[in-house]
Amino acid sequence: MRRLTLATAAALLMPGCGRIGYDAGGDDDPDAARNFTATPCDTPVVVVSLGAAAPSPPGYALDVAVTATGFVAVYSLGGGSIDATGVAMDASGGVENIQTRGFVTAGDTVDLSVAAIGDMVELGVNDPVNDHIVLHDLDAYGYNRGGPAPYDTKRGAGHAFVLADPGRDRFVVAGLFGNSTYAFSVDHDGDLNEPSRQVIVGGSLAPEGMGAALRPGGYAIFAGTTSECTVVATDDTFGAQASPSTIAMTCHHPSAVAAPSSNNVVAAWNCDNDAVWTTGGDPTSPLPGERAVYGDSSNSSSDPRVVATSDGIWYAYAVAGGRLGRALLDASGNQDPRVPAGDVYASPRVKAHDLVSRDDQAYLLWLESGPGVDDELKIMRLCAP
Repeated sequence: MRRLTLATAAALLMPGCGRIGYDAGGDDDPDAARNFTATPCDTPVVVVSLGAAAPSPPGYALDVAVTATGFVAVYSLGGGSIDATGVAMDASGGVENIQTRGFVTAGDTVDLSVAAIGDMVELGVNDPVNDHIVLHDLDAYGYNRGGPAPYDTKRGAGHAFVLADPGRDRFVVAGLFGNSTYAFSVDHDGDLNEPSRQVIVGGSLAPEGMGAALRPGGYAIFAGTTSECTVVATDDTFGAQASPSTIAMTCHHPSAVAAPSSNNVVAAWNCDNDAVWTTGGDPTSPLPGERAVYGDSSNSSSDPRVVATSDGIWYAYAVAGGRLGRALLDASGNQDPRVPAGDVYASPRVKAHDLVSRDDQAYLLWLESGPGVDDELKIMRLCAP
């Protein structure tokens, strides 16, 4: 097990960009005397100003993990570092910043993925220089709580390669070796639990993104290349339960989530044809045909995210020019007419986004950056009529 080093412990005690402690109030009223900002439906809210605009990096990245306290946002905004912000949430979805911006590790990679079980957060960062995944143990504030662990034979790609599995009390990591996709699990400290196992046999192309979604009895492991999306249903030891389902089209930024009260998994990706796509079905059988959610040559759309609530599957995506859109889908990936695909926000400063679900509510989060204006983390609660 990795231990908290003296250097890491000292860093936790040093004054930083955010608060060092967080007291949720008295025992009778855990939200008493807090300064929560409400998140009205479909209304952008500034969570925190992150300081002066960063230099333009090779690419921006944001991934968010829901914790017992609220959520931790991990991001790259340039300047050669990956940072984290800790946020508390009250029962109504109000937000309060509890750690403004803390340094996690050096790097500008856009391939990072974070997940949480309670307030134990696991961050995976692809290290392109050394060609491996590095796992970092974080707490609810985004502070490191243990030393990093490199997995030298696997590398990360995309934004979904770390999955929280609270039922089995572990994290699942999808990694690349050669052109094949493997899966393994680690405990709260990033130590190996279930050994690495090949799930998707690589062809001539290395996946641009891959990950895992929970499903009854195990997982759906997925990967996307410039020629196809692949989804494999596995048991809890990553043994395949069926032949791979493949979708023969360009598959950038793949995501997937289990549909509530169903054996279905709803997948999302974008293609080179300027649209974002989806399909939904039980991955132990061939998945049904794909369908476009939004986008065309004048509304180039990309980078979809999916989360599940009792309303259905929320689907968020980016549109060229700094627009953010959303739709609501059913368990088969069909659009719910209550929330048709369309824009919910637009600003040329939008750089990266993510979508999470907490207390059965969907929240869209994004980073804004631009010259002469502070970088900001914003949030919007998505609501169905």
